[in-house]
Amino acid sequence: MREEKAKEYCIVAIDAAKFVNTAMVCTIYGDILQDPFEFDGSMTGYQLMKKHIDATCEAYSLTQVIVEIETTAH
Repeated sequence: MREEKAKEYCIVAIDAAKFVNTAMVCTIYGDILQDPFEFDGSMTGYQLMKKHIDATCEAYSLTQVIVEIETTAH
């Protein structure tokens, strides 16, 4: 990815679990923009996650979001 475009992106890393998921928002270089936060798998939980993502994008003038989900293996 070219340097000038990299500043537009954020990565949302989600650790998906059975009951409580954890997510954080960072740059493509790994700089944390939003500390890890928890949310559940309900509509309310996903709305909370979207609120965190939207607030981070607005605060850092980001226009592109990449979501990465890692599921817990049992």
